[in-house]
Amino acid sequence: MADIEQNEGRAKRQERNLKRRKEMIMTLSTGFTVAAVVSTFPAFFSIAGKDSWLDLPLRETVALNEDYKNRVSQLQLEVARLKSDLSHLNVIIADSGPSTSASVATANFERRIAEVEKKQATLDRIILDNPQKALELPLLKRDVDAVKQSNEQAVASIRQSVDQVYDLNKWLLGSMAVGVLCLALSHFFRRKAD
Repeated sequence: MADIEQNEGRAKRQERNLKRRKEMIMTLSTGFTVAAVVSTFPAFFSIAGKDSWLDLPLRETVALNEDYKNRVSQLQLEVARLKSDLSHLNVIIADSGPSTSASVATANFERRIAEVEKKQATLDRIILDNPQKALELPLLKRDVDAVKQSNEQAVASIRQSVDQVYDLNKWLLGSMAVGVLCLALSHFFRRKAD
């Protein structure tokens, strides 16, 4: 019984590790696909052997492409490792006997892997069908960052204005309270004097 619980615990840990690795693989494969699409642009934009106006950003993209290639090779190794881990888990599950929860977990894990691979293929197809979108992503990120920064500045400005209005209201209400108190005291002393 303890062996089955230990195997199930090990299977769950390995499933979590496989899930993390799969997410990393998806991220890096998307980046590699974008880099691969972007790296094909210099051939289309050079004119009569002269450098075009796009060469500088493309050189930076080529440098990024090398980084993505390294990441993709790491991801391929990770995928191979995940597959071996999955086969190892299947062996453990088969050895542990008819454990329903472990077989269900394995089936769910395999289903999730298939879904992720399908999404990756769809993303690759979309990027390859329209490489302009791949170039727009960094520009959109820069625009989003600029909007985020301006919103943060606006929020800080609004907070400062609210603080100033709050302080002003405290002074005004305090002054009004002192004025009302002075009127009440003067009215009280006038009645005593009369």
